[in-house]
Amino acid sequence: MNIERMVGVPRIPGGVARRPRLFQTLASHDDAALIVLRASAGAGKTVLAADYIRSENRSCVWVTVDSSYATRSAFWTVVLQRLASFLGDDPKASLPQDFDVRDVTVRTRLREAFELNPAQLTLVIDDYQLLENTEVEEDIAWLATTFRQIRFMVLTRSRTGLESPDLMARLDTAVICMDELLLTPKEAEQVIKSIGAEALGNTAEVMAVTAGFPASVRALANGVALLESRGRQPSHEDIVFLAAQPMRTVLKAYLQDKNFGEFLCKTSIPESMSVDLARDLTGSNCAEVFLQHAEDLGLALSSGQGTDLSYTYSAPLREALLLELHERLPAIVPSLQRRCAQWYLANGSSLAALQSALLAGDLGLANAVIRGRWSDLFQFHGKSALALLRDQPLRKLQRYPIMLFFIAICYNASKIHKLRAAEYFAFAITSAQLHSSRLRVTDRVVIQMILAISFRLSGLGEQARKAATLCLDLAASLSAEQRDEVAGLLPAIYVHCGLSLYEAGELDRALDSFGLAYICVVSEHTATTRFQAGGLVAMAHAINGEIEESRLWLREIESKSWPLEWYSKYIGAGYRIATALVRIEEHNFVAAEAALAELAPHRTTIEHWSQMVYAETLLALLQSNAGHQANFLENSLKDKHARPRLAPVSQSNVGAYLAMLHIASGNHHKARVTIRKCPLRTAEVHIVSAHLARATGNLQKVFTDGPKAMKNASPRHRASFLLLKSITVLKGGNNDAALELLDAACELMSTNDLRSPLAFLSQADAGALQQLASTSTSSTTRAAVEETPFAPVLPPPELSAALTVREVEVIQVLATAVDTKEVAERLFVSINTVKSQLRSAYRKLGVSSREEALLEAVRQGILDHDYPET
Repeated sequence: MNIERMVGVPRIPGGVARRPRLFQTLASHDDAALIVLRASAGAGKTVLAADYIRSENRSCVWVTVDSSYATRSAFWTVVLQRLASFLGDDPKASLPQDFDVRDVTVRTRLREAFELNPAQLTLVIDDYQLLENTEVEEDIAWLATTFRQIRFMVLTRSRTGLESPDLMARLDTAVICMDELLLTPKEAEQVIKSIGAEALGNTAEVMAVTAGFPASVRALANGVALLESRGRQPSHEDIVFLAAQPMRTVLKAYLQDKNFGEFLCKTSIPESMSVDLARDLTGSNCAEVFLQHAEDLGLALSSGQGTDLSYTYSAPLREALLLELHERLPAIVPSLQRRCAQWYLANGSSLAALQSALLAGDLGLANAVIRGRWSDLFQFHGKSALALLRDQPLRKLQRYPIMLFFIAICYNASKIHKLRAAEYFAFAITSAQLHSSRLRVTDRVVIQMILAISFRLSGLGEQARKAATLCLDLAASLSAEQRDEVAGLLPAIYVHCGLSLYEAGELDRALDSFGLAYICVVSEHTATTRFQAGGLVAMAHAINGEIEESRLWLREIESKSWPLEWYSKYIGAGYRIATALVRIEEHNFVAAEAALAELAPHRTTIEHWSQMVYAETLLALLQSNAGHQANFLENSLKDKHARPRLAPVSQSNVGAYLAMLHIASGNHHKARVTIRKCPLRTAEVHIVSAHLARATGNLQKVFTDGPKAMKNASPRHRASFLLLKSITVLKGGNNDAALELLDAACELMSTNDLRSPLAFLSQADAGALQQLASTSTSSTTRAAVEETPFAPVLPPPELSAALTVREVEVIQVLATAVDTKEVAERLFVSINTVKSQLRSAYRKLGVSSREEALLEAVRQGILDHDYPET
């Protein structure tokens, strides 16, 4: 018998991509009795199936359904005629066209025909959605189970009964949908090259406008090639238009149904939609039915389940629908975009809300989105939001100071747009002043918050404090109705005002503000701010030395089900710093290092840089790594791109941390110079100055600097001063007074579960305090001193007095001068004056020659290690 192996298989047209990856997918389902390829027209179902059949050289009978044989009887007649052609002219393989569909002879004749084919056979049915009688599905199931050598491949544009749970339970079925048929970038590039559209060099742009939809890629490549042949380079608008044309052709049949067609057009506004959003946009009670129908037709893809169920159209289909919408119903487009914005805003999709408001041309609505979702937009979508806003005309933005401030802060977050940020800050401040009389109190609250942020990020701590104070006062004056209006923003207001107060040194008010942010959350959309606020409270307590309080807040945070990624993001910085400080007090340095390592990606931009530096400094000191950390911190301070701009309080505190590292390294001169450069005498600066005084033997200065730090001091600072004062009094011979101070320090540390201050002593001082503690009647004191896990980290105190500024200057000039005469000439003083100052300096340094003096000056940091040899 003469058998033609392929009957009716279409030829492969030119300019299409071959998709071997899908050949593998089809081959992996070779054991399935039925493979369904379901996707809209233009998805390449026919090309893929034909290419696969021909590539694999499979025995195949191909039937494409059309309206002339869409009934059961007509369909099987055509199938058996094709089968007869495949088998040869056997009369048993034919079926009369006039038999009754209810005639039992249908399956009898099908059995007779298919029994003539003993070999493997693939029966492909294209355009299956046109069949009118669902009994064909039962016929297919019967044939597939009766004749195991037959494989069915069904190509359809919509979901059919072949995918019903009942039939799929009886028949081994594989379904391949639209998302698997889309071209990959490499396949799209292959199509473009085969057609010769050289102007489409940017495959990423092609994929963006076509989503890999085969017909759109091919149409785009052909259109661009045509434009090139006419000497015209395609614009982006041309590319979008060309990519949408195949889908417009596909849509014609569906748009004939007025209700369904309008539904599709109106729901093309959002990139993704829920049933509720589709219902809101269209006013249709059939929204769920229409979306399911669109998915059955291969026009929409669904994802998620239940309340998370959403539908999307492919990029070219959506563009085609948008073109239809603008042609059919142009007047309603802005209102649909506004509806989308309002729906997104109400459902927490802040970036989508902003984009929709801007597309509607409604800057007032865009301003409302920014005001209501400020924190979410800035923390998670800053770059994307800025890309949407930066091209808006400045003359229009001048009416919206909140929007101008937001743009300025987004620019400020970038390393390379500081000048642009300054320009927008100036525009925003001017706009706020011009429109202040017309602004509502809720807008003034938001503007003061933004001013506080702006000043803080610019390093203007006092201005930030004033703006934050005014903002909190305005917030406190809001009526219940006004508070409801900014309820979604109140947590961010409290957090940012708290940060501004914290950076200005108002720790108690800052903690109150952070606490309000944590407890005033009203919806899931402000959960990130609540998480951030809790971490900031824990951080502030940990830095204060209130370790037990910090630990309680960390447990509170960890008891909630926050997304894990939040812990390593910017909003988790407070939590990480608090965790590091608590672990340090527990002598768990490995865990502390791990917590700080999470902040490494944010090091150059993190707003809590000074607090992170404190934790790193404390860890380095306790691990006897002060010298390395001092060099690292000095380099960071020199490189403005390696850190954010610091407010005066933070500058001073960081200077104190660096000075403490120098003290621990024995570089007292560097420590002294560093302290002098601090712009403010904060509590941290006073405590480190007292440590320096003790280290250099200047006992009187311990009593001068220490008490200044005690005004509104934290437990950490009070404990440090009490220990310093105790050792100083002890050295003066007053054991009773020293013990009283030591008892007070240990009681304070025990109350707060604080241990590290006992490490900031020399070995000799630690031994003296341990001996003193053994005489105490307080078990708390004895346990604290005797059981401390920390070793002393400071070198022995100097016994000599510190060099004067002039003596330091003489030593520094001496390092490069030939003799004392040259020193005198360079300093414009007499030789006798220089000799007198050198004698005094030698005595204080404990040396007797120039060479010894210079070496000791290097050791103490008065001279750099690489001073020139004379």
